[in-house]
Amino acid sequence: MPTGLFIRAQSIPSWSRTEVAMSNVQIGLLVLFGISAFGFVTLSIDLWRARRPGKGK
Repeated sequence: MPTGLFIRAQSIPSWSRTEVAMSNVQIGLLVLFGISAFGFVTLSIDLWRARRPGKGK
């Protein structure tokens, strides 16, 4: 029995065993992306409204 096969079987990363669950880093990046996208949309709307002639603040 080759020993390399046994070592390879034990070195499987934990993320490959649970494919459905997201890690904390992935959840954090998803939240950060959501906040950034919301901020970009609101800033774009604000700048678009301010550039309209006669309708700005």
